[in-house]
Amino acid sequence: MATSLQDKVSFALDENRMLMLGSQVLVGFEYEAFFEKGYDQLPPYNQQLQVFNLFLILASAILLIAPTTYHRIVGADFDTRRLLAFTTYSVEWALHPLALALGVALFCCASTLTGTYFAVSIALIVSAGALLGWFIGPHLLRNRRKIKAAAMPYTTPLDTRLRHVLTESRVMLPGAQALLGFQLITFYMEDYMKLPRPLQWVHLASLLLIAMAVVLLIAPAAFHRIADQGEATERSYQFASWMVLCAAMPLGLGLAGELFLVLVKATQSFTIAGVASLLVLLLSYGLWFGYAIFARLQHRSSCTAC
Repeated sequence: MATSLQDKVSFALDENRMLMLGSQVLVGFEYEAFFEKGYDQLPPYNQQLQVFNLFLILASAILLIAPTTYHRIVGADFDTRRLLAFTTYSVEWALHPLALALGVALFCCASTLTGTYFAVSIALIVSAGALLGWFIGPHLLRNRRKIKAAAMPYTTPLDTRLRHVLTESRVMLPGAQALLGFQLITFYMEDYMKLPRPLQWVHLASLLLIAMAVVLLIAPAAFHRIADQGEATERSYQFASWMVLCAAMPLGLGLAGELFLVLVKATQSFTIAGVASLLVLLLSYGLWFGYAIFARLQHRSSCTAC
């Protein structure tokens, strides 16, 4: 039996939410690790691997957030095959750095207890196993027969659209909350107290931005429950859509600000930290907003031509 396009989109959003939580929790942990006492005692190559691992997990998180903003900007009112394809590709690409990051993280942990070769073996087994189970295996077992989605009206019903936007809010919210919690702990760490005052202000500003994102992502549920008493209304849908989009703005800035802070500590270079943080911010906004706006304009022009 063919699965409807609406159900396929729902499945894709739920699966994306599962991956997103784990990815963003790892981002929070990696940020915090730079302020632990044990970090300064690691060998230089291990410290560099921690920085590399942070970039891997950030790449995974950025890719997993992209379908949410894409759906809000391009296909806010419809469940389209373009959205389904974009979500699938985003998840596929996000699995690669996430699998590699797991291996690198385990290598960093194992190398403090065992020899380098044993730690490398553990890392390779975990990363290879993740890629085999997440990517290679599913591709080998992929159904080569194209299955068309069951026929359905092009316009998605209001209750389904509202359910989707609330799911997309839940994609971003748990990870943002976990990141906020991890970074709040940093204020009470000894290494944080040793930072120059300007860097402490950068950390505070980043926390405020992430807290703002959390507030915006919780708002749709509160509005739907209190203002509309749980009814599926157009205003609840529009409010939730705008809140999700607005939340991505401070979240991207908060991630870049925290990245700048840890890179200054890791590299002792404001230039390297500034350039890397700016590139990550541009990549985030470019994928979350730039590409989605371009796709929306392209879609409008194609519809006008028809």
